[in-house]
Amino acid sequence: MKSDIPTGTLQSIAKQSGAKDFHSWCEWIEQTL
Repeated sequence: MKSDIPTGTLQSIAKQSGAKDFHSWCEWIEQTL
């Protein structure tokens, strides 16, 4: 990702949003932002 958000924070956000696959979720975020 382009920001300095800690991985643990991103994992927490992904989990709270119902993501099943963290890597896929990160790719989706990068495409969306």
